[in-house]
Amino acid sequence: MSITLTRLLIVVALVAAGCSSSDGRVLSRPDVTATTALVVEAPVVTEEFDPTALTLFSPDFGDYEELPVQFTTDGEGLSPELTWENVPEGAQELAIVVTDPANSTAAHWVAWGLAPSLTGVTSVLPADIKQSANYLGEIGWAPPVPPDGVVHTYVFEIHALSAPLDLEPGGDPQDAIARIYELSMGSAELVGLLI
Repeated sequence: MSITLTRLLIVVALVAAGCSSSDGRVLSRPDVTATTALVVEAPVVTEEFDPTALTLFSPDFGDYEELPVQFTTDGEGLSPELTWENVPEGAQELAIVVTDPANSTAAHWVAWGLAPSLTGVTSVLPADIKQSANYLGEIGWAPPVPPDGVVHTYVFEIHALSAPLDLEPGGDPQDAIARIYELSMGSAELVGLLI
């Protein structure tokens, strides 16, 4: 990530209107005949693409694009296909986390036990994958419910873990997410929207 400083010119025009104070005194309007210029240095952040960084994609939707209906409760409720590349050297296993940032307790999917050599998953998951309960209390993917006129954001994450996750499947998703974040040695995200 590189930070480029950009000069922003902010022109401040001071205009005061005459008014009365609460005790009846008339306040005079100051003589403002000049405009004051203020120069502020503000950082502008730009990210440079790193072709060696862990990346997450889906053939079903792009980053910050709308999730197709088949992945929601209005459709078949399938989990979307996810693919990734550039898993960090030394990763012991991979984990997937899908959350709705508007609701910090809404874990739509938490899965782990994926081999570091694996490059993706479809709605048909590997037999040895482990999953916590989702926010509905069920194991596996909880498809989003399309909102009524409100844009919802769903963050899909892939994490390369430095050690195998030592949790039993079916447990609390927040416990699993906290442990995944502790063990993460690299991650990538993909954002899907429901409009």
